[in-house]
Amino acid sequence: MLLAAALAPLLFVVDVPERSQRADRPIVLQRHSLAAFLETVPLPSTTFPLLPLSGRGDDLELDPPSGEPAAAHDADTLIDLLRTVVEPTQWDNDGWLLHHDDGGSLLIGAPSDVQAKIAELLATLERDLLPSERLELRVLPGRAASDGALLVDRATADGRLAAQGALHTARVALRDLLPVATETGVRHEYVSLWEVDVANAATSSTPERSDWLAGVRLSARATRVEAGALVQLAVATADAVGEAESFTFEAETTHRLEPALAKQRAIGRIDAPRVGFVSFAGTLLLPEGKVLWLPVTARSAWGTVECTLELRCELGNGRVLTVIEPIARQGGEALRFWMHRPLPEALAPLQFWRIATGRIFQGDESPLGAHLSGPASVARFGEFGDLERAREMAARAAGDVVDSDPDCHVALTGSLVRALLPPAASDRAARALEMASVTPRGAVVRGRVRRGEQLCTEFALPLLIGQPAAFWSGVQSRLVRGFGPEIAERVATPRAQMENFVDGIGLRLELQRSARGELRLGVNAAAQLLTAQPKLVPLGDASSLATHLPTSAVLAIDEWVTLPARGGSVTLGGDVTLELEVIAN
Repeated sequence: MLLAAALAPLLFVVDVPERSQRADRPIVLQRHSLAAFLETVPLPSTTFPLLPLSGRGDDLELDPPSGEPAAAHDADTLIDLLRTVVEPTQWDNDGWLLHHDDGGSLLIGAPSDVQAKIAELLATLERDLLPSERLELRVLPGRAASDGALLVDRATADGRLAAQGALHTARVALRDLLPVATETGVRHEYVSLWEVDVANAATSSTPERSDWLAGVRLSARATRVEAGALVQLAVATADAVGEAESFTFEAETTHRLEPALAKQRAIGRIDAPRVGFVSFAGTLLLPEGKVLWLPVTARSAWGTVECTLELRCELGNGRVLTVIEPIARQGGEALRFWMHRPLPEALAPLQFWRIATGRIFQGDESPLGAHLSGPASVARFGEFGDLERAREMAARAAGDVVDSDPDCHVALTGSLVRALLPPAASDRAARALEMASVTPRGAVVRGRVRRGEQLCTEFALPLLIGQPAAFWSGVQSRLVRGFGPEIAERVATPRAQMENFVDGIGLRLELQRSARGELRLGVNAAAQLLTAQPKLVPLGDASSLATHLPTSAVLAIDEWVTLPARGGSVTLGGDVTLELEVIAN
């Protein structure tokens, strides 16, 4: 299993006693608790929706939770670690015992001085292995006071927080490479549809209810890197923009009752909440002692969404490299035990469906032209990156000693590379991993969406090379797209067809470095900007049915652009334009 933070440097000098001395070390039994290490972690769904309102119901099936809660650490791995570090040559002696039971206890049979060493090591592991990193996200009112760097000093952020407060706050304890999730806020229920049941000469209708969260949904996983944390994050914030609209539809239901037709009235009410939102999904580098600001402004026909997402990570005492030395061997060279953090690519890139730029529903005429809802509006946590590459790199650097000495090994322990090597080989392996553990480089992307001269959206995002990111902002609501008749043998009744729409922008960005050193930026974006609030328009028949008729300006982009090595600017689009400024770190 995963080990959430590296150990602090420890010193265990193990003296192998002579056989004649063993009689002077009576075996005692002692029980130690592993409860702190075996605490279970509920695993969230690996798929994260980026829009606040549910879809039509057939657009996307979200992943269920990932199964049973996982233990933070593995008892067998801890026992193996104790046997390796504390008198490793003695555990095969008669009477020496080291195993755990199902109740989370560790039963040890060993001399009292060994018991003391194990108690000391367990206390150190509990202090240094258990997660102490804490990720905090706050939604601050208004844009950041400065349009400068996104990374700001802790004192500056604390001053702004004290002066203006926070709209929402979410906190999670990070587990090394394990996804964790939280949500905070208030859930609001609304009538999203009317389910019509049609039988022989009869109809019945039941309101179909949905809900949305006013607050923050957050899912994250992370690993420590030098002087900071590499955090993979998916976050969605949502708040009401003005009052929700409720409208009723009233239509005629026709019954064929021989020899005549009978008509009845069918009445229903549907709610249309107006939800302003900001969503982000990507991989971030949060340096120690710094706070990350993501300022966002989105103007729509329904109102203005203006806020700053503030991210900070409280880092614990975990180290990138842990060394325990020396471990003595009878008649051989002392061995050094160490554990090393994974390489940065251990966080596999977040996965996204590309944002479609055609009609919303295949085969249907939709009043909206850009696909801003449905499968494109989710982020999916992928599997881990190539952890095996780090182990192979350390084993190659160590040389032939790994194959020639049965006591030596280089292996993976959860997310850490674990090695037991002679000091010289250990130094070579550690240097190889340290040279490869370079913090990923990236850029800051500042963006603006304009319709003519009107500024509609502003944002600023960090982007790491090789790690795509997605950003969504605007106002989401629902409208009546049309009415589909439900027809049985002797009855017909209309059924409202609802559609989610977004007055705003969604985009996916990916940054690569070419062989010539130039930056290549992949831009997959769709913007949909309403020219006015949708109004209900009667269909003009004998019934009183009505549909919404919105008009919007649309932007659709799916291309790669090349920029200088240090960054640059590019403008894409036509009547609606997307302006991007890339500043390489």
